[in-house]
Amino acid sequence: MGTGRLATKDKTFLSYKEAQLYINSLKLENRTQWRAYIKSGNKPNNIPAEPSKVYKENGWVRLNDWLGNNISQKKSKRKRR
Repeated sequence: MGTGRLATKDKTFLSYKEAQLYINSLKLENRTQWRAYIKSGNKPNNIPAEPSKVYKENGWVRLNDWLGNNISQKKSKRKRR
């Protein structure tokens, strides 16, 4: 049985779900904040800077999903008010 980790030719990353849970905990809101986080030097080595490439076939949906900011959920919350 595997560890759930993904390996590229140079690195080993957490599974999509593990990495996504970690990223969601950071409460980043958009691409600009994601890029700033990548450049900050605080990103662990087992989280990819380009998750869309690493997780393309293993869970990737879109950046908002990765960050935990699913646009459709926000829209439906607004409609309920």
